[in-house]
Amino acid sequence: MHVFGPFARFPLTAERAYNVAEALLEPYEAMKRQVGLERTVLVQASGYGNDNRAMLAALEQLGPRGRHLQVFASAATLAALEPVLASCAIAIVIDHMGFPDAAGGTAQPGFQAVLRLLEGGHVWVKLAGADRASRATGRLRDAIPFTRALAHAAPERLVWGSDWPHIGFHPRGQVRGDAVLPHRELDAGELLDVLIEAVADSKTLQSILVDNPARLYGFTA
Repeated sequence: MHVFGPFARFPLTAERAYNVAEALLEPYEAMKRQVGLERTVLVQASGYGNDNRAMLAALEQLGPRGRHLQVFASAATLAALEPVLASCAIAIVIDHMGFPDAAGGTAQPGFQAVLRLLEGGHVWVKLAGADRASRATGRLRDAIPFTRALAHAAPERLVWGSDWPHIGFHPRGQVRGDAVLPHRELDAGELLDVLIEAVADSKTLQSILVDNPARLYGFTA
């Protein structure tokens, strides 16, 4: 998840590309209870730039149920960084399946770079952002071919994330004015349904949803 706020303590950076409403731990925890999720991996939101205080405060509140660790980059950037990421000596998590574009299919260069990186043994991929594979249509099922390809390549190094709250699409330039970018309404249950359709094997689903994140992030309970 991304945590936003409380803004009185943790304001967004002036160089941000969007304005958003607060997204605090309490409503996120309510969503988790609704769909049966227990653990949280916090992801630094770009609206905070390099200011990690809100995330660190949320980690302190979560205690042993929270973690953070990932690379958030476009497909083109991942392809360019492939030699660097391949040579790293630490575990790396690539977010959003590497941002594939459904129109390009699984053969597109950025996604192929992600598949090659998975061969190294230290790279993991987060199966999140199914709604972003087809930004023009929002069809969640367009992410299924990419999910299946990743599950075929390295099912033991995949994790899943809700990506809550679902930040609205924006042009990425510095924001002008005070208009608030609304969060997009997505059902975490539907996102899980897409995963279940893509990965029908119950043992692989157990690995992605429970065993893999426990191993990667050191969750013990």
